[in-house]
Order: sequence, then structure tokens, then C-alpha cells
Amino acid sequence: MQFNPLISNKCLYNDVLSAVESIHAVQIEEVNNLQSINKITNNDINTVSNEETIQLLLEKLKLQEELFNEQKDQLVNIQRQTITLNQDKENSDNKLNEIENYLDKLKIQLNESRIKQEELLTELNSAHLKRDQLVEDISKVLGDLSITENEEDLSPILCKRINDLKEQIAGHEKVRQDLEKYCQTLESERNDLESELTRVNVTLKNSNEIQMDNSTLKEELDNARQKMFSLEKSASNAFSQLEIKSNELQAIQSQLDKVLNEQMELEKVHNHTITVLESEKQVLLERIKEAESRLLEHQPNSSTELTNQYGQSDINRLIEEKASTESQVNFLNSIIVDLHAKNAELESRVRAMLVGTDEQLNYALSVSSHLLSNKHIKSRNPPLPTRLWCDNCLVFDSHDTKDCSQANGNNHSHQHYTTNGVIKNSINHDEIPRKSSLKNFHKISKQNSSVTTNRLYCDNCGIFDDHVTENCTDTQTF
Repeated sequence: MQFNPLISNKCLYNDVLSAVESIHAVQIEEVNNLQSINKITNNDINTVSNEETIQLLLEKLKLQEELFNEQKDQLVNIQRQTITLNQDKENSDNKLNEIENYLDKLKIQLNESRIKQEELLTELNSAHLKRDQLVEDISKVLGDLSITENEEDLSPILCKRINDLKEQIAGHEKVRQDLEKYCQTLESERNDLESELTRVNVTLKNSNEIQMDNSTLKEELDNARQKMFSLEKSASNAFSQLEIKSNELQAIQSQLDKVLNEQMELEKVHNHTITVLESEKQVLLERIKEAESRLLEHQPNSSTELTNQYGQSDINRLIEEKASTESQVNFLNSIIVDLHAKNAELESRVRAMLVGTDEQLNYALSVSSHLLSNKHIKSRNPPLPTRLWCDNCLVFDSHDTKDCSQANGNNHSHQHYTTNGVIKNSINHDEIPRKSSLKNFHKISKQNSSVTTNRLYCDNCGIFDDHVTENCTDTQTF
């Protein structure tokens, strides 16, 4: 009886398992790469300053999407292989059941053959006994025959019996030979069955091992599926985070462009305003210098003549005009300082948006808005305290004329100009003109140049000679 055992699929399962493990390792490495790229993307988003970095991040995102699609294809192939393995497992289980049924049949046949062999051995033994008994009987008959061989009165009945016994002996001998042949055949069949049983046991053992390997592979495949699912989930989360970061990056870039445009516009306004203010300041400074030069040209001996010619009221008006001019210069200087401060705030905002975090940006925006609101309040309600003026020293904010300690001295005030255009008052120890000489100075200045009048100025619009702050229709402060 011939039988081919089931060929083991263990090599195939091992190959698939190694492939799953390698793919799992590659996917773990890809997830780590995704996490590192996510960190790099966070760092790049914090330090982004141009569109090239955005393009690099988008290229990295496309590359990761391609890798993710490849991994999905690999996962589909693994699932197909898993389905194939499950089908092979079902086929192997069916063949294993067939082998077990065949093994049971072989065991039954082996038991039947053993029983039949025992029966035949029993019959053979009984045939041997009968043969021995017949041999003994024949021996006795032959002995009796040898005794009576020479006797002529041997009866024909005895001869017939002897012939019958010889025939029986020949028949039993033939049966014995047939039984021996049949026993040999049964022995060979029993040996074949035992060898077949051994092979079936080995096959059954291998089938059990394959079944155990199948269960182990099934568990490992389930674990690999769970890991693949978790990796796919983490990869999708990483891609969603990358998309969120990309959107945030685009929003920051648009906000940065907006702030840069605002800064450019403000710089234009700032430069224009500074130019206008500088021209205004230069005009006022030239007027002050001209007035001082004219004042210094006159000697003390002509002070009486000037006082008699113009009077004390003209001198007082000239002093008021000079004070008004200096106040306008100081006001222009304060506007220039405010514009410089505003420009510095804008630069800090842009710097915070370029290299800082979102918290620093919000903080810079809040601080700048707070400062602008404070400046707006200050510009809407500018304090106008009464300033001290000394007719003798010709200085503001130091002391009054009646409190002057240099009324009889020879100190004279000159105005010095700093490099940034801010006017400073300092006292020089030159001879100052008396009140009588101020009249002559006012007369000369009136003859040579027009008298400076108070100019209109709006705190909201930041312009001269148009309207005052109270009549302004614009609520925004520049």
C-alpha cells in the first residue's frame, strides 16, 4: 500500500514571517523618521524666514506621503499573503484530517491482520499437531506394515487405509505449505503496515508541529496587523500634524508679509514725516539763530535807544514769539522721538515674528498696541503745563524772571544743537542785552524778516497749517 505524506509549508511561513518582521522594522524606522521630521518641522516653523523652507517642508511631506503609500501597498501584499496562508492552512488541515482518518483505517487493518495472523498461527499449530499425529500413525502403520510385509494375508482394507492416510498427509502438507506462504505474506504486510504506521506517525507529528507553527504565525500576524494599524494611525497623526504645521506656517508667512507691508508703509510715512519735521525744525532753528545773531550785533550802548524807540511791549512780544518758536521746536523734537520709538516697536515686532515664538509675538503685539493706545491717549489729551521763562537768562523751565539771581550779571543764554536735532539750552557767560536793547532788537528783526506767528497743528493727523486737534475728524493717531 503506497501513501504520499503532506509536504510541509513551514519554509513558506518562515519566509512570510521574516518578510513581515522586516516590513515592521522598516515601518518603525519610517515612523521614527516621521517623528524626527515633525520635530525638524516644528524647529523650521519657529525659525522660518523665507519661502524656500516652506518648499522644503512641502517636499518632505510629499516624500513621506509616497513612503506611506508604499507601506500601504506592502500592507496589502501582506494581507494577500495572509489570505493565501490561511487557505493553505485550511488545505493542510483538511489533508491532516484525511491522514488521521487513513491512520485510523491502517490501525484497524493492522489489528485485523494481527487477529487473522493469530488465527492462522493457531490453525497452523493445530495442523502441525495433526501432521505429527498422522506421522506417528503412519510410523506405526509402517512398523506394522514392515512386520507383516512378508505376509501374504494383508487385507485390502488395511492397504486402502494406508493409501487414504498418505493422501491425507499429502493434503495436510500442501495446506501447511500454503499456510506458511500465507503467513509469510501476512508478515510482510504487517511489516509494511508498521513502516507505514511509523511514517504516518512522523507525518502526524510534523502536522502537529505545522499546526503549532500555524497558530504561532497567526498570533504573530495578528500582532503585526495591530502594529501596522498603530503605525498607520501614528503616521496619519504625523501627517495631520504636518498639515496643521504647514497651515500655521502659511498663516505666519501671510501675517509676516502683512506686517512687512505695514512696516514699509509706516517707514514711508515715518520718513516723510521726519523730512517735513526736519525742514520745519531747520526753518525754526534758522530763525532762532538769526534772532540771536541780530541780538548779539547790538551793543549795550544802544539798548537805551532801542527801548525808547520800540517800548517794553514790543520786547515782551518778541520774547513771547521766541518762546513760542522754542516750544514748537521742542514739540517737533518730541514728535521725532515718538516716531523713532514707533519705528523701534515695529522692528521689534518684525524681529519677534521672524525668530521668536508665538508667545513672544503676541507679547510684542500686546505691548505695541498698549504703547500705541497710551500714545493715542496722550496725543488726544496732551499736557500743557505753564512753563517758566526768564527774561534775563532767556531760558525755559529753569526759573522765573522775578526769581532770577543773574539779574545784574553778565550771563547770556545760547542754544546748542545736538547731532540728532534736539535743541538744548545752555548758559554762556557773555553779556546779555538789557530790556532796553530788546526793543531795538525787535525793531531790527521786524524790519528784516516777518514776525513768526503761531502755526496750526493737529495731534491726530500730525500735520501743520491745516487745522487744530479740536477740529480734527480723524480719530486715529499717526
